[in-house]
Amino acid sequence: MAGYGLRPVGAGYAGLSGYNNGGFVEVPISTDAAVDIFAGDFVEWVNDASGSGSAGVVRQANNATGETPNTTDTTFGVAIGFRYVTSAGTPTWSQFYDQSSSNTDAYAFVCTDPNQIYLIQSDGATTIENVGSNAPIDGFAVNEASSTLGLSGIQLDHSNIAVTAADCLRIVGIPDSGSNRSSTTPDVLVRINTGVLFSDQGTGIV
Repeated sequence: MAGYGLRPVGAGYAGLSGYNNGGFVEVPISTDAAVDIFAGDFVEWVNDASGSGSAGVVRQANNATGETPNTTDTTFGVAIGFRYVTSAGTPTWSQFYDQSSSNTDAYAFVCTDPNQIYLIQSDGATTIENVGSNAPIDGFAVNEASSTLGLSGIQLDHSNIAVTAADCLRIVGIPDSGSNRSSTTPDVLVRINTGVLFSDQGTGIV
């Protein structure tokens, strides 16, 4: 089941009020971005003097298993769009970044507000009893995203909902719209639970 990643919304506990990214920043994409990046993906800051990246750039954020950002990642925010110049010299604006070492002037538009509410699809029957819990995500594999729609494939990992502090999402609500709350794969309101822009993340990137 394909998801749509993290979608920034204006939201309250019982519902939501449309797409609202709360403002975004334009950040260069790392030259070592080895995979495509999609709207709705987490991105991380890179500051690596060894040559695998440069200060002040971003790439898709995922841990060693390719599944979920956690406290060891420098999660910066959520990508909502991209611009870059192809090897043919064509300026391109897109909902996904078509990774190529030949691209130039590549930038991601990133929603960075640490208080932003996001909508994400759950891969299981998440209910209002789960509000307040933490959860990881799954679906980071490239083939679970859509280059046609430009949307991420990540979803809330229902089977691993827990109190684990390192999990990347905090569940804050289940929209009460239509049959959503009774769905086996409902849309869920979440906040990013870890990230470099939170005031309690005192360790800088290296």
